[in-house]
Order: sequence, then structure tokens, then C-alpha cells
Amino acid sequence: MEKEIHLFWESITDYNKQIASVFNIDKNILIQYLDSIKNKDKKIIADIGCGPGNSFKHLKEFKKVYAFDFSKKLLEIANEKKPKNIEIFKENILKYKLPEKVDISLAVMSIFPNNYSELDEIVLNILNNTKKKGEIILVLHSFESRTFSFHLDSDFYFKKSLNSQEILTQINNQVQFSNYHPFGYLKINSGIIQKYWLKEEIEFRLSKYNFKHIKIEKLELDWEKQLNLKEYKNYPKLWFWFVKIKR
Repeated sequence: MEKEIHLFWESITDYNKQIASVFNIDKNILIQYLDSIKNKDKKIIADIGCGPGNSFKHLKEFKKVYAFDFSKKLLEIANEKKPKNIEIFKENILKYKLPEKVDISLAVMSIFPNNYSELDEIVLNILNNTKKKGEIILVLHSFESRTFSFHLDSDFYFKKSLNSQEILTQINNQVQFSNYHPFGYLKINSGIIQKYWLKEEIEFRLSKYNFKHIKIEKLELDWEKQLNLKEYKNYPKLWFWFVKIKR
């Protein structure tokens, strides 16, 4: 699974067209959070899995930003747009060690554990690199949203006057059950392999760390701007999970 994920990210030719970046969504809950942080010039933040650096325009006011990713190709793009306060390096989320502990650890669509033990390693490593009274911000794929999308697709196909068997065939082609992994991975038609998270799963997996506060909210996607599906613009929106953790 890890090899497939690496190969996928190295194969990206146009990140902003192939990936729905939360940093291209106006006024979403993550951007509102970053904009609302006080005394940024005194705070240090880690951008875990920074990709091509789409987050950088929202991080330029921080005192220091440590940004890393495992993809050499994406880091080359990120290096072209980084402000002076950002230090970029190639690293794996399981092994990274920052020069200093940070006030905020930010991981946007970058946690892809292969099993539950690896998830524990990731969380513990983030904790080891975050100050004791710091914050951890995660954006994760929603399993509920992905399931809901199949219902919306069915409704759309009904409106196109397809019969039940035709609709079932269309949905089965999208779901691709043979590519479903018990740990919650789904491979969709575009070839993207992602870990999808149930809200209850997030709450349960994080409960063992006795965090001071955990808040999980929807970060909604725009059908037209992010997903390029204008015909769905009046439908309920899909979403990612925005997870805000205080130690």
C-alpha cells in the first residue's frame, strides 16, 4: 500500500487539477482557523505533508514554518513558492524530527497509515514534535462523505432516466469493491488511493491519548470549484473532516 501511495503522488502532473486542495476553497474552516491565530510572529508551525506548498500563502506570517513531504517532485514545486520564513525538507511522517518543538502541527490530507500500529507511530511522532500545550490540526478524508456521494450519484442517474440495473452498474464501477481495503482505503476511478475516516473512528483512535480537547467538524467541498462538477452545484456538499486537538 505504501509503495502504491508513493507512486501515485510522484505521478501527479497537475496537482491543482487532479487533487481537491482545501487551500483553494474560499473561507473554509481551516483557512478561517489559520487566519484567526493571534501572535503568529511568535509561533512556530509544522506543515506535515506540505505537498506543492498550497498552504504557504496562509503561513507566511508565522515566525517559523517547518514544511516537509516524502515526494521529491512536489517539494520541487513547493520550493519555488516558499516565503523566507519556511524551511523545506524531504522526510517521512513516521521518522521526522524537527529542529525544535512547534506550537502547531498541521497535517492536511497527509496521514496514510497502513495499519493501526502505524497510526499510533504517526500520532506519537507528531506529539514528540509538538509543544505540551500546543495544537494539532488534521484534515482527513470522510468515509461518510464518500458513501454519501454514491447516494447523490444514484439520484443524479435517476434524473437521467436510467433504470435500476443501469444505475447499479454505474455505481459499482465507481465503488470498485475489489479495491476496498479493510483499514478504510478506497481507490477511485481517477486512480487516487486514500484512507477514508469514519467520525467515530477518529474519536475512538484519538481517545487513548487523553487529549485536553478534540473537536471534529465538516470542511465542505465546492462541487464546481474543487470537484469540477457543475451539474451537482445545487446538491448537498461533500466534506472532509477538520479535526482540532489541544494537548
